[in-house]
Amino acid sequence: SAASDVYKRQIYISREIHEKVAIVASRMGNGLSIGKFVDNILRDHFRQYGAQYTEQIENAKKVRL
Repeated sequence: SAASDVYKRQIYISREIHEKVAIVASRMGNGLSIGKFVDNILRDHFRQYGAQYTEQIENAKKVRL
């Protein structure tokens, strides 16, 4: 189930960002929490940039000193 996929951990964000996220999440309705809103943003971000991150990580592993 979706509830079993939840991995609760605390993260720290600036007060400015928290206030903005809280406003948007509260106005979106449908019980959208700050956590769900941030999770959705990060999911979209990783869908868009995940391949670039993977490539950078793989290239970093190849560096030898």
